Amino acid sequence: MRKLYLLFLFALIALLIVACGERPQAEETDTETDTTTETAEDTADTPAEETTEETTDATEAPAETAASFLERAKAGEYAGSTVTVFGKWTEAEGENFVAALAPFEEATGIDVQYEGSSEFETLITVRVEGGDAPDIAGFPQPGLMAQFVREGAIPDHAQFLNTDQLAENYSDAWIDLATVNNQLSGVFYRASTKSIVWYPVQAFADAGYEIPQTWDELIALSDQIVADGGTPWCISMEHGGVTGWVATDWIEDVLLRTAPPETYDQWVNHEIPFNDPAVINAANIVGDIWFNEDYVYGGTTGILTIWVGDTQTPMFDDAGPQCWMHRQAGWIPDFWPEGKVAGEDSSFFYLPPIDEAYGRPVLGGGDVFSAFNTRPETAALMEYLSLPEGAETWVKAGGFISPNRSVPADWYGSYVDQAQAEILQTATTLRFDASDLMPAEVGAGTFWSGMVDWVSAGGTNTEEVFAQIEASWPDTETGLGGTGDAGEEEAAEETGGYEHLAAAEAGEYDGTTVTIFGKWTEGEGESFVNTLADFAERTGIDIQYEGSSEFETLITVRVEGGDAPDIAGFPQPGLLAEFVRDGSVVDLGANINADQLAADYSDAWINLGTVDGQLSGVFFRASTKSIVWYPVQAFADAGYEIPQTWDELIALSDQIVADGGTPWCVSMEHGGVTGWVATDWIEDVLLRTAPPETYDQWVSHEIPFNDPAVLNAANIVGDIWFNEDYVYGGTTGILTIWVGDTQTPMFDDAGPQCWMHRQAGWIPDFWPEGKVAGVDSSFFYLPPIDEAYGRPVLGGGDVFAAFSDRPEVLAVIEYLATADAAKGWVEAGGFISPNRSVPADWYGNYVDQAQAEILQGATTLRFDASDLMPAEVGAGTFWSGMVDWVSAGGTNTETVFQAIEDSWPTE
Repeated sequence: MRKLYLLFLFALIALLIVACGERPQAEETDTETDTTTETAEDTADTPAEETTEETTDATEAPAETAASFLERAKAGEYAGSTVTVFGKWTEAEGENFVAALAPFEEATGIDVQYEGSSEFETLITVRVEGGDAPDIAGFPQPGLMAQFVREGAIPDHAQFLNTDQLAENYSDAWIDLATVNNQLSGVFYRASTKSIVWYPVQAFADAGYEIPQTWDELIALSDQIVADGGTPWCISMEHGGVTGWVATDWIEDVLLRTAPPETYDQWVNHEIPFNDPAVINAANIVGDIWFNEDYVYGGTTGILTIWVGDTQTPMFDDAGPQCWMHRQAGWIPDFWPEGKVAGEDSSFFYLPPIDEAYGRPVLGGGDVFSAFNTRPETAALMEYLSLPEGAETWVKAGGFISPNRSVPADWYGSYVDQAQAEILQTATTLRFDASDLMPAEVGAGTFWSGMVDWVSAGGTNTEEVFAQIEASWPDTETGLGGTGDAGEEEAAEETGGYEHLAAAEAGEYDGTTVTIFGKWTEGEGESFVNTLADFAERTGIDIQYEGSSEFETLITVRVEGGDAPDIAGFPQPGLLAEFVRDGSVVDLGANINADQLAADYSDAWINLGTVDGQLSGVFFRASTKSIVWYPVQAFADAGYEIPQTWDELIALSDQIVADGGTPWCVSMEHGGVTGWVATDWIEDVLLRTAPPETYDQWVSHEIPFNDPAVLNAANIVGDIWFNEDYVYGGTTGILTIWVGDTQTPMFDDAGPQCWMHRQAGWIPDFWPEGKVAGVDSSFFYLPPIDEAYGRPVLGGGDVFAAFSDRPEVLAVIEYLATADAAKGWVEAGGFISPNRSVPADWYGNYVDQAQAEILQGATTLRFDASDLMPAEVGAGTFWSGMVDWVSAGGTNTETVFQAIEDSWPTE
C-alpha cells in the first residue's frame, strides 16, 4: 500500500486460563534437609538417579544446623555463578519477572539469565531433547512439566527444597498439582482463577442481598432476584470460532463441586467416558440455571448471540442492573464499559460449594517452575521462587497473583488481586481447565461445538450431545475418533477438515519443496519464516520463502517469464485478480475444503479472496482503518458514551461542542502525498451509505467517479470537516497540521483540545512520549450510517494464492488458513489475523485484539479505493483534489469530483 502501515505493540490483559489434573502429594523424609546441605553442590552435574543415591549417604548433620541453599547463596557461596531460566513471559511480563529476580541477584551475586519466548512449549522440548536444557523452566501448565518428569529429565525437588516450609506456604492443592508420580517436581509461582462470580456492589447492598456461601443460598438468591422483578444471571458465550468455552468452564467448575477430584482427572484422561453420569449430573445442574427462562438475561438467544466481552454490560445499565451475577475469570473487567472499576462498580465472590465433602475447589491456572538439575545455585533460586520474597516485586507492581499463602495481603495494590489470591491460597482442590488438557479435537472441538448444540436445544439433548462428544474422542491406536478407521476423511478432521494438511502432518510430502514469494523483508520476513518453521519441521516439507520490497513488479515478471513461485503473498487482492483472470492462479474452491474455510473466516474475507466466482486466495494478515480514537479517562470523566450509530456520533459531537470542546482531530498535511486522509474518510462513509457493489463499480470505473452515491458520501464527510465548531484548527488546521500530529492536541495537559480521531491502528507510533494505546487513548468502531449495509470495514490484508496445485503446495495453503499458522506472530505482537478461530487470549494487548474482533466480525470488507484505482487518479488527482476541496471548505464538491472524473485514463 502507498500509505502508512506501521504496527505497534502494547501489553494489557491476560485472558483464558489453561488446566491440568492433580497428582499424589510428594512423600517427605526425615533427612531431606540434611541431604540438600551436603550433596547438591557436589553432584551438580550428576543425573537425578545418582543424586538420590548419594544424598541417602550424606545424612549425618542434624537438620537444625543445616543452612538452606538460599541462605548459603546470600552468604556469598555461589557468587559469580550463573543460573539460566527459560519461560513463556515476554515484553512487559518478562520485564516484571526480571525485576522480581533482581533482589535475588543483588543479595547473592548469582547472575540469573532469563529468556522468554512465545514459542516456549515447542522450544523447551527441542532444548531438553537436544541436551540444552535450561537450569530452570517456567511451565504455563503442569501437563508439559509432567512429561519431562516421566522421562527422568526433572529431578525430585524434595532433595533441595524444604517440604515442611512448602507445606506452610502452599495449600495441599498446589503441592499436589506440582507432584508427579509421588515426586515433588516444581513450585507454583503465579496463579489465576475462574471460580468467581461478579455482582454489582452498590445495587446488591441497596437491595439487601447477601453473598451466598452455599449453592442452595446461590439458588435462593437467584429466586429472590426473580421475585423482585429482576434477572439474576448474565450469561453469554458468543466468541467467533471459539464459541462454547464458557459452557465448558461452568460444567468443569460444577463437576469439581459434585464429584471427587479423581473423577475430574479420570474424565480429562478419558479413563471414564466423556458422558460419565457424574459429568451428565454436572451439566444438568448448570442447565438448571442456564435454561431457566427467568434466570438468564436474553435467555438462550442471548447466551448464543451476546459476545463474551459484553456479557456483563447489562449489569451497568443506567436504569439499574438488568442482570446481577456473572461467573467469569478475573480478566473480565478489561471488557467493561469505560469508567467502570473492578472492586467498586462490580466485585466478586467465590462460586459456592455444592457438596461440602469436596471442600472449596477452584478451577484455575498457574505457572510452575521446575529445575532440570540439582546444582546449589539452581536450588537457591528455586527456594527463592517458593518464598514470598520471590514474588514481592511483581505482586506490588500489580497484575500478579501468588498461590503462596504467606504473601501478605497488604502487598496487593487492589482488592481484586488480593481477594483472588485468598481464594487460590485456600483452595482445597485446584484443577486446570479440562478442555485445555483434552485432545484438541475434543477440548477445543466437539466439546465447544457440542455446547452450542446443547444451548440451542435448551438442554433437552444433554445425553445425546455428550454421547456425540464421547464418540469423537480419538482412538488410542490410530489417533482418530469413531471406529479407528484411518480413513482420509477422518484424518482431515484432525487438521480442521483440510485433507492435504492432514496428509502433510502424516509425513506424506516429506522431502518436497514449496516456494513462497512475498513482500515481507527483514523483521516481518523473519516473523513469517518463524510461523512456518514448526510446520516445516513437523511435515518435512522444505519451505523456501523469499521477500522483496519490489514484489509487485517482480511477481509479474516471474509469472510472465514462466518462473512463478508455488505460492505468492499479495498485499492487496487487486493484483491477485489480474493473475486469476490470466488463468495463472489455482482455484482453491475446487482443491481445498471451502466449508472449513467458511467456518474460520467471515463472508467478507472469503468474498474478497474470490475473483469472478473463483476462490483464489486465503487471507493471512489484516488491518483496519474504520476506527475512531478517543481519550479514555476524559471520556469517562465527561460522562460520554461510545456511539453505536452515526446519529449518536453526531449527537456526541454536538454535546462536546455544547460543553465547550472541539469534537474532532482532523488533519492531512503529508508532503507530496497530502490528501489521502480525506480519501479514506470518503471511502469509509461510502461503504456505510451504499451497497458494496457500488464501491466496487466506483473503483473499477463502471460508474463515474462523481456518481451521486460518491457525492453523497463526500457531503456527509463535509458536514463534519467543514463545521467550524467541529474540527480543531478548522480547515487551516486540516491543511497544515502534519498527519502524525493529528491526535497530539488530545493529550494536552489542560485536557483534550479535540476528542475524536478517525485513523488506523498504526497512529500510536506518532503519539507523544509515554502515551499508551488502550490506556491514554483507545478506539471504537466507526459507527454504521444505514443499517442496511451492516458493519462494513475499510482495511487491508495480505492474501496468499497458489500458482501450483501440487498436494504439498495445497497443504501449505491450508496451513496458512488455520489459526495455528498465525499463533506465533499473533503472540509476538504486531499482527492481526482475519481468522476468527484465533483465540482472543493469543493477543498480548487490547489494541490488537479489539481490531481483530472488528475485522473478524465485518459484514463487508473493502480495501482502500485510491490504492486500487489507476495511479494518476488514486494517488494523483484524487489526493490533490482533496486539497482543493478542503481549501474551499467544501463549496466546490461537484467541481472537484468532476475534475477527478475527467482525469480518469481512457485506456
